This record gives sequence, C-alpha cells and structure tokens, in this order.
Amino acid sequence: MIVTPFAQVLASLRTVRGNFAVLTGQQDRSASNLAEEPHQQLAIETLDELDWCLEQLETLKTRHSVSEMASNK
Repeated sequence: MIVTPFAQVLASLRTVRGNFAVLTGQQDRSASNLAEEPHQQLAIETLDELDWCLEQLETLKTRHSVSEMASNK
C-alpha cells in the first residue's frame, strides 16, 4: 500500500484531534456535557472545527498518488 503525503497529514491530524480531546477532557462529549468554563467552551469549539476540517479532508481522494491525480486531471 502506498501512503501519500496527504494521507499522512490526515492521519496526523486525527492523532492531534484525539490528543487534544484527551488533554481537555472532551473525549466523551455529549449534549448533557455543557461547558462551564470559558476554556471548556473554547476546547469544544476547537474540536468542532477540527471535526469539520477532518470531514472535509476525508471526502477528498486520499489514496491516489500525486502523479495519479495529475494524470487524471
């Protein structure tokens, strides 16, 4: 299996997201888990942004090499 640079970045961002969630105590977020402190709200907003970015990146073609993507253009 060929791992593209894009796929490596995507995997790294998933790791960053997971680590951030653990560090901020937000790994098990639910609707009943409302933020009480400003830093908790900031953590939630940051995770929401990371989730959105990851979702957008995951919809792109990550399994194609750069040369394959260029030849298909």
